[in-house]
Amino acid sequence: MITRLCIPRIESVINKEYISEKVEKLNMGELVEIKEIYKKDDPYYKRIMMKMCWDETNTGNKERYDMIERLGSIKLVHTTLGYWKIVKSRYENKK
Repeated sequence: MITRLCIPRIESVINKEYISEKVEKLNMGELVEIKEIYKKDDPYYKRIMMKMCWDETNTGNKERYDMIERLGSIKLVHTTLGYWKIVKSRYENKK
């Protein structure tokens, strides 16, 4: 199953490779695409759009997906003091 996910707010100095590394450590599936959208009103932050092909054979992934559907988001801890909020993209059905 392919899903579009979003990290709504992330520091602009964080690069795609670092994000990809942290997301792939969750073993949710294949990270197909990452897009960076820089915020016009705040140069210190950007939005990350991800296209994810979920590994549906992993029961932990089913729970993560259900949490996103039910609660609206999950949190990915990337450092001792920091986390990213991952939400389902509003543009899920758009091409």
